[in-house]
Formats: sequence, C-alpha cells, structure tokens
Amino acid sequence: MFDIDDTLIDNTEKVADGFEFMVKTFVEASKLFVVYLVTARPEDTRTGVINLLYKLEIHIPPDRLFMLPTELYSRDTSYVEKFKWDVFLKISAAHCGVVARFGDQVWDIAHINFIEGEESEHIDHKDCYFFMDYALGGTISFKTPG
Repeated sequence: MFDIDDTLIDNTEKVADGFEFMVKTFVEASKLFVVYLVTARPEDTRTGVINLLYKLEIHIPPDRLFMLPTELYSRDTSYVEKFKWDVFLKISAAHCGVVARFGDQVWDIAHINFIEGEESEHIDHKDCYFFMDYALGGTISFKTPG
C-alpha cells in the first residue's frame, strides 16, 4: 500500500528531489506484489489523479486506487484516519495480509489504535521511521519524511 502525496510525488505533483526512489520502489514492488494506492484525495478527482499518475509513469489499475469519499474531504482528519484504516483492513482480508505500507503520515502506515494513542505524538511529521507492528499482522511500515 502506498500513499500518493508526499510519498510518490512532491507538493508540486512532480517526481523530483528524492521521490524518484519511492517511484522506483513502487515499480519494483508492482512486479512482485499486488500494489494499491490509497489517497485522501477526493473520489470526484479520480480521472485527474489517474491521468496525473500515468503522465508520471506511475501505472495502477483503476480498481487498485482507493480515494477518500468526496463528502468526507476537507473534514476532520479522523475521517482520513478511519478511511485509511478501513482500506488497510479490506486489502488485508482480500490478500491474507499486507506486506508493507508507505506514507508520509502516521495514518498511512500505523494501526488505528497507535494513531489514536499517545505513542504517535512522539513521531514528528518531518521524520522518517520504519517499524513492524505485530498488531498489523506482520506488515512493515515505512513513514517517509513529510
């Protein structure tokens, strides 16, 4: 599972200044695993997002792109947290687990209880972390610098 913004592409929607490595990781992972993109971008921008990704040579079947329901966009971040968690559970159930999660936000990579707990307060957005949380069933989590 990969996030898009500040994980595969920068804030100007480009693959530059270090994001090339993440796109290469995405491409290589796609050769071995069923890969999903999970973004908090609103669902009503799906066509534009797919066009952008293909322009940047980030190819994903449309059914492997999960987007936040439009009506939840721009609300409290708890909607994003729940959305990312629910998608993780769905993908995990479909494939008997998730090998890895990549994202710049804690909600992209961590168990919902960790996100809501005191532990997450110690993770600075600008920092990079990787860890394995056994509550995720063996998934390794990679937080990219935000």
